[in-house]
Amino acid sequence: MTVAFKPTPGATMNAPKTLILTVGVFASVSVFLLMRYPQLRREQFRTSKPFSVVASLLCALVVFLLIACMASLRQ
Repeated sequence: MTVAFKPTPGATMNAPKTLILTVGVFASVSVFLLMRYPQLRREQFRTSKPFSVVASLLCALVVFLLIACMASLRQ
């Protein structure tokens, strides 16, 4: 006897949206780390000081929200 998984109609997320959101998570984490830790930056950009935790989090949140909006607009 096999049991097939039947998702609830309208509650599923297709693969492209999932991929876009995954890229968004990785992009926002990358933005946070690059802003917060100058040693991760390229040599020419290491001279500036690290940004504050609040500024880094806000920029990472903005990046994630922009990518999440792109994912939600995809049909």
